[in-house]
Amino acid sequence: MTNYIYLVAGERNTKPGAVSDSGGLYANVGMTHNGRLPEDRFRDPDYKKKQSGGSWVLLKQWAVGDMKDHSIHNFLKRHDDVRWNPISHNTEEFLFIGDEGDGLKAINIIEHIMLEHLMPSFIKEKLSATQAALTEERNKREHIENAEPWLLLQEALVHQEEAFKIECDKRREALERDNDIHLALKEAQLRNTVDERLNEAMTEAKQMVELAQKEVKTANDTTNALTQQRDQAIAKSKSRTRLSVLAMTLGFVCALSLGTEAFSNIAGDKVTMAEYQVERSNQAMLASNNKAKELELEINNQTSSLEALVADYSTRLDTKTVCLRASECTAIKGRYNYDIGKNEVVCSVKVQETDYACKYTLKIDWQHESGSGYQMINSNGWSFRLEGHTIILKDGKAHLTNAPISSFGLSTASYKITKYEAYGTPQ
Repeated sequence: MTNYIYLVAGERNTKPGAVSDSGGLYANVGMTHNGRLPEDRFRDPDYKKKQSGGSWVLLKQWAVGDMKDHSIHNFLKRHDDVRWNPISHNTEEFLFIGDEGDGLKAINIIEHIMLEHLMPSFIKEKLSATQAALTEERNKREHIENAEPWLLLQEALVHQEEAFKIECDKRREALERDNDIHLALKEAQLRNTVDERLNEAMTEAKQMVELAQKEVKTANDTTNALTQQRDQAIAKSKSRTRLSVLAMTLGFVCALSLGTEAFSNIAGDKVTMAEYQVERSNQAMLASNNKAKELELEINNQTSSLEALVADYSTRLDTKTVCLRASECTAIKGRYNYDIGKNEVVCSVKVQETDYACKYTLKIDWQHESGSGYQMINSNGWSFRLEGHTIILKDGKAHLTNAPISSFGLSTASYKITKYEAYGTPQ
């Protein structure tokens, strides 16, 4: 239950004569505990002894929670308009200079002390805000009562215009945020589309190269077969030529009896047939060689197109994208003068024939037994001993492979990547 601070004075001390003689009002500032009313306190023996000024007149009481009257006494003793007697046995009595006997000035002094010195800050702020709101409302009502109608209408329009401007600013900011998000999503989608098309082009080119290789192999096999057939045809032709010579020899003998003209016709037909077969074999081999050259030229053209596509994509890579998409890098601390903190590492990422320098801010995922906190990557000179070591970048973490053994006995460790920065190509 609450305590009560009260202001009470003897009836005689509130009269004009007593006030004029004293220069103010003599009154007591006392306290009751746990909800006891001041009127009950006045029946106590000590207050009966104080009734030198007639019956007690309760000027005001305040419910103050657990506040004590001693705190108010301390500030009253230092107030310029309050006097007290240090040798008096009545420690609650004070002279409020200038009070006309109604207690208004004394009440104002006591409430000012409570508000400024003893009231909790959040209550003071709330009271101050309430008072400001009341003052603003009062001023607004007085202004409305005294102002012309057209002036009120003009002020209402101004307030509405200001509210509209504030709402427009909010919506524009929200629209800008939406546009930024949309552009970021569109850029990510475009990057994914480029990657997908590059992968599709590389896959298609690989398939075309494999198909061309198969066709070249088929053409080579065909060429070999045709060559073999030509050799066989030539061998048969030679064999037939020898047989023709033999036949001609025999025919010469027979010509003596059959006649020279008949023999010449038979020998001429045999030779013509052999020459025709050799010519056909040569033409087939020439066609096979031409087809092989055409396939080889097509493969070279497709390879050149693929290399140009890869080179074009590589030129469009910015350093930030390289650092973000890298799957591994090589620590280069010690060879380049970069500003590196204790939880950062700079390493080199190689794309095609170009090296890019990337800085990663790392935080270790383990805590040492000593409980001394999280060990950073560059503590105790690790960064110099990491030079040349491969760092695997995967799932938002940096994995050290075969890292040098530190004073904590670690040879491998896993760090969380909290930030990445791109330096461009190392200088």
